[in-house]
Amino acid sequence: MKHMAVILLLINGALVACLVWVGASQGAVEWNSVGPAAPLAVLPAAAPALTPLPETQLAQAFQQPLFSPDRSPDAAKAGAVSAGIEGVTLGGVVINGQAQWALLRLRDQRAVKLKRGDALDGGWVLTELAATSATFTRQGQARTVNIPVPRLPAPAVAPVLKLPDVNAP
Repeated sequence: MKHMAVILLLINGALVACLVWVGASQGAVEWNSVGPAAPLAVLPAAAPALTPLPETQLAQAFQQPLFSPDRSPDAAKAGAVSAGIEGVTLGGVVINGQAQWALLRLRDQRAVKLKRGDALDGGWVLTELAATSATFTRQGQARTVNIPVPRLPAPAVAPVLKLPDVNAP
């Protein structure tokens, strides 16, 4: 116990000596002043160029759909072909350089992949593609089909759950 007190007194004495030395040499100490840092030049990185894929490799995405549970193509169902564009839904758009396709689901639930310039069975020609829409024309008429946007369901009409009043014992 006595040795511990002696060691603590020596440490305290050393600390006081350091404080006296810093106070006495305050004018002699030169601190490096740091001015405002020069802004760093940020060079924009060039985006890597996309390698164009052959159409056969791009077509593989339609043969094995990514979001299908079993990764098998949608089965084409036989049925009547409608002459109008009503009932046609746009499932997706592929734009890869010059290759542009629209992924459509027809009224009879057939999945169709159209290139720009291809026509549906009813004569509607795919003339324009954007990221979320496809425009078809026929005999001077133009119709745009958009990718459906999922919406949140309407708020519930059920009353808020209310707990019964309970008196504490």
